[in-house]
Amino acid sequence: MNSIPAGIQALHQQDIDATVSRDLGKLTNLWAEDGVLLGQGDEPLVGKVAIEASLKQNFAANPTMKILQYVPEITDLQVMGDAAYEWGFFDVTHQFSADSKQASFRARFLRVMRLQPEGSWKFVRVMWNTGNK
Repeated sequence: MNSIPAGIQALHQQDIDATVSRDLGKLTNLWAEDGVLLGQGDEPLVGKVAIEASLKQNFAANPTMKILQYVPEITDLQVMGDAAYEWGFFDVTHQFSADSKQASFRARFLRVMRLQPEGSWKFVRVMWNTGNK
């Protein structure tokens, strides 16, 4: 894989930081206004507003959940002007409450990013699943 442009490296680090901290604002800010999230077993979330609403609902349903580890592994990244796509895997370890057992899973993803007018990169299409049947 070629070197990763600094703006995409920044998006990757922001993704890790926002996911581990479960910061709603930072997670929402990773997305372009017209972003689409195709998550495992969920209806497509179309638009940044829908993605944010889903995150809020998830946080409200799991208020004590902690993300202990989130490690993306980019297998391939292709940049073509203002657009980029990548695929890979991520490993997550989480805990629903301080007295619950830790759980882990590995998932695969396909992500499309677009360079924004102010110079940052944002996710515009993300699909992920664990591959479980």
